[in-house]
Amino acid sequence: MDLYKRSYEASLAILREVAHRLPGSEEEAIERPLLKAATTVPRLIASGSACDIKEAVAQCNEAIVGLSYCRDLHADRISSYLCRDLIELYEGFAAKLAAATGDEDAKQN
Repeated sequence: MDLYKRSYEASLAILREVAHRLPGSEEEAIERPLLKAATTVPRLIASGSACDIKEAVAQCNEAIVGLSYCRDLHADRISSYLCRDLIELYEGFAAKLAAATGDEDAKQN
């Protein structure tokens, strides 16, 4: 349950502090995929099925990519420190979820 709660809080941080700061031109390329990934992770964790947990790992990786774009392209709008902290959280979520499924390959992504 701790992983669910932490992933939910991370998704709120993305909703509150990251997504709305992106320029409108980035809506399709960065904002929508990032929001989908961030809000999907806690739902998949809550479901608890092995298939959903593997998908949660993939969505963590999607969130990492989106946050990396935000950090690298929009440091003038979004705190690079916040992006770094969120990336580290999602890397941790992915590792823990992959370990729970026994999927060693997923942890390497």
